[in-house]
Amino acid sequence: MIECALSQTKFVTRGKKRIASVADNGQLRAIVAFAAGETKVTLSSYAPSSPKAQTVTGAVSNVTFDAATHLFTLDVSPDKSGTAAVVWAWQPARSRKSDSSLSQRTFESLL
Repeated sequence: MIECALSQTKFVTRGKKRIASVADNGQLRAIVAFAAGETKVTLSSYAPSSPKAQTVTGAVSNVTFDAATHLFTLDVSPDKSGTAAVVWAWQPARSRKSDSSLSQRTFESLL
């Protein structure tokens, strides 16, 4: 689970004016708000494994993941309304008793 999405280049990193809403139902969904004229923000947070990110509105680019620190970053750009709706999902952690092919199919269905 992700703790929070942080805007790295802004002073108030977790302000409600940047992350307008967050929901977590096994995948994280966030509405990212932008000020007039902003073209992108870089978000960063902890993730248990490399996240897959896509947008419902807006755009995502430059997704990176550091396996040593478990920190990821991604650039988010708004749509014409000045927001971006981003969805994150992670590869499930493998367990010795789990069926890895089932876990992979479940993960892929989230995206």
